[in-house]
Amino acid sequence: MAAMERLMDRLGRTEPAPAAAAMAQTDPSNPPPPGHLWSGQGGYYICTMPAFLALPPRHLIAATVERDGLAWGGRGKVITGADCQVDGRANTIALLADGGHPAAEWVAKHEADGHSDFYLGSRLEMLMCNLYAPHRFEKEGWYLTSSQYSALSAWCQDFEYGYSGPNLKDYEFRAVPLRCIHL
Repeated sequence: MAAMERLMDRLGRTEPAPAAAAMAQTDPSNPPPPGHLWSGQGGYYICTMPAFLALPPRHLIAATVERDGLAWGGRGKVITGADCQVDGRANTIALLADGGHPAAEWVAKHEADGHSDFYLGSRLEMLMCNLYAPHRFEKEGWYLTSSQYSALSAWCQDFEYGYSGPNLKDYEFRAVPLRCIHL
């Protein structure tokens, strides 16, 4: 911070220029603390996930909105490509291609701060939400993930006790849009 103050003194300013202030808030290399709103990025910063199983390192962001009463959909059917425990984006793409998956369809339509790349989080991504920013989520009830468990059920995340477990695909729970910034 001292370097910024010295630079402002040299330029004769008492406050950062608006563009510089905006860049500091939205700069992908400088996220806020977990659970805090990340201006310009569409929601709350959750954490930085390391490179894992062929996925690059990435910042995970949860939207500021959620919706209750959505089903995973597709009960009785195995959805090819929707069983990944770590890649919610890939799962959501598979669900959208299959059709009839209300939670995936709702999150995919979400837009915030000019971003429209939201998806239904995987089991691991929702677990990271629980580990890093549980205070941002409702304690009662379950949140859907995009990770399929079987033809009859999909993984869900609880934020009261931190439990992750399968529930029937036609049961209605909450969904929250997630997005990531690849590093």
